[in-house]
Amino acid sequence: MTQSDTNIVPIVVKPTADADLQTAIEGLRCIQNGAQTGTWQPFLDLLKDDVTFYAPVPGFAERGLLCGKDEAVRLFGHHNSVTRTEWTIKQILTNGNEIGFEARIEGTIEGYEYSNQVVMVFVIKAGKIAHFREYAAYMSPEGRGWTKAESARSAFNYRQE
Repeated sequence: MTQSDTNIVPIVVKPTADADLQTAIEGLRCIQNGAQTGTWQPFLDLLKDDVTFYAPVPGFAERGLLCGKDEAVRLFGHHNSVTRTEWTIKQILTNGNEIGFEARIEGTIEGYEYSNQVVMVFVIKAGKIAHFREYAAYMSPEGRGWTKAESARSAFNYRQE
């Protein structure tokens, strides 16, 4: 056995309950609406009080895993005034109660043009979002995502049906 063999985690594929999938889809709809309008309360209402999350946002990412609904309120309070984006969903990825959405985001964040690719993952427990995390694609040195929207659009279209 080599050193790299000890880092292999067995992959277990689990079925996803319809109720968990519907909760995740509602969570994504609430994020889409919040990003467009600044209204985040419907998303916050879907979170468990002890929610954990990671957000690749300056002022939050440096702190690592964040815990509790109060932290989420703080994060989305920040987004309320600086984020106006539209999310285009490419696909849904599921494994048990973990449900992810591959998306392209385009709009403005903190007054700058923003276009990027992300995967947003929710972990659903007892009908609520217990954990969420966002994986963002390449960020510019300024931390604002791709500076040219067509770059993100082109990358987003990597697979045509």
